[in-house]
Amino acid sequence: MICSVKPPSKIPYPLSIAIVLLGCTLVFSLIAFLRGGPSSILAAIAKSGLTAAFTLIFVSEIGDKVTSLQLKLFSSSAN
Repeated sequence: MICSVKPPSKIPYPLSIAIVLLGCTLVFSLIAFLRGGPSSILAAIAKSGLTAAFTLIFVSEIGDKVTSLQLKLFSSSAN
């Protein structure tokens, strides 16, 4: 008698990433709340450089849009 073993069902890739991120967020939040409340979460975010990185990317994207617009305006006025 041959026993057929079903392979375990696979979790979709985006769902597995979401589960890992949710788990990390939960652990981080528990540690932060146990050590000093919500103010420690804000301090950790401020020290991480996340806001500085986000601002740099945001400003860079705005600069790309402005440059693109200037090139379009310049090329249309040259014609």
